[in-house]
Amino acid sequence: MILPDDYGLSAEQTFAHVGDPVPAGPHSPFWSQWNHAVYAHQPQLRARVGSARDASDLTADMEFESVRSVRVGCRLAEPTGPVRGAVVVLHGYGNPGPLDEDVAEWSELVSRGVAVLGVRVRGYPGSRQDVGPISDSPEGYAVDGLESCDGRLERAMDWIMPQAAADVVNAYRALRRWLGPDIPISIAGESFGGALAIIAAAQLSLRDDPDRLVLGVPTMGDWPWRFGHTSARGSVGGDVQEALVRVGLDSPRAGPIREALRVLDAVIHAAKVRCPTLCKLAKRDEVVPAPAAAAVYNALGTDPGLKWRFIVPFGHFDGGLSANRREVLFGRCALDFLTPGQEPSEAMRPWEPVLSGGDAGGDKGGAGAKIDGTR
Repeated sequence: MILPDDYGLSAEQTFAHVGDPVPAGPHSPFWSQWNHAVYAHQPQLRARVGSARDASDLTADMEFESVRSVRVGCRLAEPTGPVRGAVVVLHGYGNPGPLDEDVAEWSELVSRGVAVLGVRVRGYPGSRQDVGPISDSPEGYAVDGLESCDGRLERAMDWIMPQAAADVVNAYRALRRWLGPDIPISIAGESFGGALAIIAAAQLSLRDDPDRLVLGVPTMGDWPWRFGHTSARGSVGGDVQEALVRVGLDSPRAGPIREALRVLDAVIHAAKVRCPTLCKLAKRDEVVPAPAAAAVYNALGTDPGLKWRFIVPFGHFDGGLSANRREVLFGRCALDFLTPGQEPSEAMRPWEPVLSGGDAGGDKGGAGAKIDGTR
């Protein structure tokens, strides 16, 4: 078995890795413009019926309107009793399965009184009516529109990633309007979804801080390190590297592209996250390079006593039975962390002995949610 690259780092060095915290020059003006666009209208959840259904995923039975008048598909599962909390669930980079199957993975959390809103950002199945299948683009989803960036703010908004981040924030806002002001809302996402969760949480912290955040090996972070390690490609990183090659690594067009990537660097946004956070990190991972994911976690602005690191042997790699058990444990741990009724520190106390290793945990016996495994 050929193991994923460790980039010459021990596990301790990997988890201690920190990224460059200095924002790119256009960071503040860009996000000011972005917030103006996102908050220009109030998104509202509404049912899709008949011809309003998106043929790319008919199980996306609800929608809301996001920036540029794009309809974003979603699915809401609500408990039969009182709603005690809610979570917006995001997906990975590859084409995810039907929304009803993803939401069903969270049935145990729903039974605990938590409403679950599964979302498909624009271009993914269920959210293709207004933009088409961007995720099937030969250039790759994460770089759609990236090559048009030339340093002008209005051109940066043409890149798909800021629009996808807007979809997540608007999903949160639409769910807030649906549930009212008093229900705590959290966000959960892995890999690509983890990066979007961090960016969304950072921007929401200015107005309506998420209650809790669950992340799994978050990508889109520590671009300066990734630029210096061309072997650290992965899914998103590979698409980015190919985009840079197309325009010429040393061409004048490459600079604005790198700067745009820094504007959405999850390390930069993590510093603005203040809510309690549970994050899965891998010792080795090539799809989301393990040092880069660790840099995102280490950059979180959350109080050190309110963020927890759950270690697994591998990220996007089948490491066998022991590794799979760790993944299952993380799902169970996430359920307890997201269950209302107790403080995060209380929910995590039984899990502390196994955060770094082991295959037995102090959960409440639930089957465990799948924090989306598509990459």
